Amino acid sequence: MNKGSFSKNFTIEGNSIIGEVDCDFDLEDITLDIQIPHKASISPDPQQITSLTKPINFTITAENGQKNTYTVLITKKTCNDNYILEFQINSNNFTTKATIDNNKNIITQRIPPYVNLSNLNTTIFISEKATLNPINISDFSSDVAITVTSQSGIKRTYNVKISHMDESFMRTCNEMNAWKWFGGDDRDFVTGIIPYDRNVGTGQAIILEKDLSPTSFSIHLREGFRYDSNDNLYNQPVKIKLNIRNTNEEIIATTITEVSSNFNGGFIPFDLESKKLFFKKNEKYIFQWYLIDGQKLGITASSSGNTNKSSGFCFNGGYTSTSHKRFNNNLNKADLWHEHDWNFNIKIEGLQ
Repeated sequence: MNKGSFSKNFTIEGNSIIGEVDCDFDLEDITLDIQIPHKASISPDPQQITSLTKPINFTITAENGQKNTYTVLITKKTCNDNYILEFQINSNNFTTKATIDNNKNIITQRIPPYVNLSNLNTTIFISEKATLNPINISDFSSDVAITVTSQSGIKRTYNVKISHMDESFMRTCNEMNAWKWFGGDDRDFVTGIIPYDRNVGTGQAIILEKDLSPTSFSIHLREGFRYDSNDNLYNQPVKIKLNIRNTNEEIIATTITEVSSNFNGGFIPFDLESKKLFFKKNEKYIFQWYLIDGQKLGITASSSGNTNKSSGFCFNGGYTSTSHKRFNNNLNKADLWHEHDWNFNIKIEGLQ
């Protein structure tokens, strides 16, 4: 019998072929290799058999017409495994997998405050042939004991601790030594630049060491918006759009913030609390922001950045992008963005 890289021979005893495989082995989608005497025939054709979940009879007919029937019975060993393999939480558009410690029999997960601990939807995957008790449970407002019993009767009890994120978190990347163009452009004296044609955006990636329920994300501009051709200040409110993407470049959240007319540089916050986001540890999230109507306005400011090379939270990679009115494209399009050599100044706050 063969399946993938697995291969096993079974012993013939009389007119029976009896064998045993591990309890978690799937007896579907297998292939058989049965050797019979020269000029003999076999029915049914072993090449047509793909499952041994129940006994099957093979009849061998010799050249002289004599028949022999063999019964093949392959069974699974009794399972002793009694583990929770995966513990999924799916509630209020929130999805994650809890951390399982099979040595200490503890399952833990901190979840955002907006998720109701008393009414959680969970999906629990356990060892092959094992059973779960209780089967249905939704109230995790206090610790819950869940017992997994193996097919052989061995029990293992897990203590499940699901709690709300309540520890304040803030990281600021404010080391700056370089400034990149951000926004529109009104210049008519620079080769290759058409006034009121382009809009330049900025981006930065983050990777967190712990899960985060973010409440705020801030970008940094060196100064207020101005016309670069004459250095006159704009002195009116503007709006900046923020797109948050995953590593597949899919937008997972969008928000807009208004910058006041008297802004003259510093951090500009975006409210993320209402977005009910959940950032998973060790996953990359890409923040990309741009001035709304930047082409039309023709005003600019400077994104503050850091040209130093290092590692850690503030050095997960910057991004930049340019759209053009003449090409009828915009900075919502993922394929316009590319990595930048610098990392840009940001601040993120939330709960862990």
